[in-house]
Order: sequence, then C-alpha cells, then structure tokens
Amino acid sequence: MDDNFKPDFLKPMSEVFQADWRNTLGFSSVEVAFQDHYSIIAEVTLNASVHNDVKVQFETAKNVLLYSFYSYRLGMVGLKQSFAAMELGLRRYVGEPTNPETGRKGRNGMVALLERAHAQKLFEVKTIKPHLELTDFLRILKGFRNPLAHGSHSLFPPRQVIPIVMDCSKVLNQVYDKVEELKLQQTIDGWE
Repeated sequence: MDDNFKPDFLKPMSEVFQADWRNTLGFSSVEVAFQDHYSIIAEVTLNASVHNDVKVQFETAKNVLLYSFYSYRLGMVGLKQSFAAMELGLRRYVGEPTNPETGRKGRNGMVALLERAHAQKLFEVKTIKPHLELTDFLRILKGFRNPLAHGSHSLFPPRQVIPIVMDCSKVLNQVYDKVEELKLQQTIDGWE
C-alpha cells in the first residue's frame, strides 16, 4: 500500500464542523476564511431560464463545495457534480438520441455536447473566457472532467475549482437563455 495517500477518515462527531485547516491558510481567522469561501460559491448562480431539474443538480454541486470547507476533498466531488449538471442541461437540447434502427447511442459526452452547443451558437466561449478559443476551453474542461469521471488522485483546493464551476454555470446560463429566446424544443428527453 502506498503511504503517500493518506485518507481523510470520517471525522469524529465532535469535529464535523471544524474547518479543514487547508481552507484556512492565509486568512486571519476561520470565520474570515469561511465568509470568503461562502461568498465565492454564492456568486455562482443559474438564471431563471435554466430548468429546475438541472438547477437541483447544480445546487447540489454548490452545497458539496460549501461543505468542502469542512472536508477538503469534497471540492473535487463538487466539481464533478457541476460537470454532470452541465452535461444534463446540454444533453436536452443538443444531445443525439439513440438510433431506433441500430440501437446505437448518440455521441453525448461533455465535449461533443459543448461542441454542438457552440456550433449552434447557444453559447460563446469569448464571453466566458475572452482569452481562450473553443478548442482550448474544451481541452481545459476535459482535462479536469475526464479524470474525475474515470478515477483520479487529483486534488485541487476548493477555491481553485470554483472558477471552473462558475464556467459551467455561465455555459448553462447562455444556453438556456438562448433556448428561451429561440423557443427551442428538446432534442431528447431530459430524463434520459
């Protein structure tokens, strides 16, 4: 067994709401650190146009990120959940349904969905990350998402993953605002 990886064991009940020390580095107090942590998560919002079932999944990501203040490794779980929420929201309008003749499932991974949404002008990367082209934006998101989806030892501070979660919210906001504006119909069932 590799001793380089030490698990964060379940905290004793008396310590559940004690801040993970890694989240307090550089702050004058635990209270100031928590206020900062909370405020940057609270800035991540979804517009009214985003469907409620997608919001449920996205707000779950935000709550997991909130509790990462007490359990540091939950930050990566919150990031993974935000990618899942974004994929759910995108699949509804740019997803490819299963071919009834062949039974073959459509290409509905995160990158394919983002490429299709961008090609259909449902979102614009330059309004999210003005310094990036679509290919770079996708490479960065994929670089975070795929290891999380398939198993990874990656561990980034929660406050470093929150900007990526913010990017996911911006994609969803743009897509759903455009869907509402254009009165688009779903391409596949959102529950699929």
